[in-house]
Order: sequence, then C-alpha cells, then structure tokens
Amino acid sequence: MKLHLMRSNKLIKGALLGAVVGGALVSFLVVVTSESRFIADALLVLGTGGVIGGALCGAIVSKYGKMGIAIGGIIGGIGGCSLAAIGTIGYAAIPWPSPQPYSGVTAQVDWGGGSWGPSRIQTYTVAVSLDTIQQYYEGQMNRYCEDTWKFSNFSDSECPLCREADCKIRRLWLEQYFTVRLHPISEMQTEATHIDSWQD
Repeated sequence: MKLHLMRSNKLIKGALLGAVVGGALVSFLVVVTSESRFIADALLVLGTGGVIGGALCGAIVSKYGKMGIAIGGIIGGIGGCSLAAIGTIGYAAIPWPSPQPYSGVTAQVDWGGGSWGPSRIQTYTVAVSLDTIQQYYEGQMNRYCEDTWKFSNFSDSECPLCREADCKIRRLWLEQYFTVRLHPISEMQTEATHIDSWQD
C-alpha cells in the first residue's frame, strides 16, 4: 500500500513538473514567434497541447528523477503542441453540421472563399413549391442556427418572388454562417442556392 502511494505521488509530481516545463516552453516559443494579435489564440491551443503533452510524458518518465521529468516535459510539450496544431488545422478545415439540401436531390457543388475562410455553394432544382421548400429549410435552420433569422424577399428587382434567409451556425471557437436563396421557376419547381461559409 505504501509503495503504491509512493508511486502515485511520483506520477503526480512527474505529471505536474512535466506540465509546467512543457507549457512554459511552448508558451515561450509562442510569445517569441507569433504576431501579437495571434498570441492569445496560439497560447490557448498550443499552450494547452504543451501542458497536456508535458504532463503525460512527465508522468511516464517520472521514475528517472527530476532531470528525466524535465526532458520528458520538453519532449512531451513539443509533441503535444504539434498534435494540438494538427488537430486545430483539421478542425478549422471541416465545417460543423448545418442545414442540408432538400432530400433526394443532387446538388452542383462549387467552392469559394477568401481571407476569412472557405465557402461551399450548392445549387439544385427540386420539383416542389416555393412554400414547401421554405418550410423544409425553416425546420433545418431551427435545428442548426443559433441566432434569430427569417425568410424575406430577395433584394433583386429581377426576382421579386425570390426568398432568402441567413443565420449563424452553432460552432465552438470559430464562426460559421449559412445562407439559402430560393428562386421559384414555376408553381411546382424551385431552384435553391445553399451556401455554407466557415472561418478557418
């Protein structure tokens, strides 16, 4: 029992020291290498990775004494920071779930974007009335959108019956928006332009 407690204490001390070393090293590198406007975000992601990686590696090498823990903290901090960076890039590249095109359609997909982030534009025509597809999107937007939104006539003199709605999608840390434009071709045929834009 006493030996088990001693090992547990050693692991905890190793994890704490490794976390401090890993977090301090990564934080120092972030402050030295990042532009001032990006420091807070970089510390949040990379610093957290450094702390977690340093803690894990510090706990693993705790039997080698303080020098081993310090070296483990450095290695773990850099490794954790690298994994956090890769995870963040992956997260930023993939949008969170948002309203989906009308069931059973095949949409033409175009990609756009700029300095803020990418956008996916899906266009399709479906054999339903304007009111029916609007009701469909209202249900979808109630499910995914976090702010207040409503359909309104699209501000285009060539299409006075067209309708449009946009909203913000629930997403952690980064922003994401959704826009849909509905264009009635006939009483029972509607063209939809469905746009997802997300911050990367």
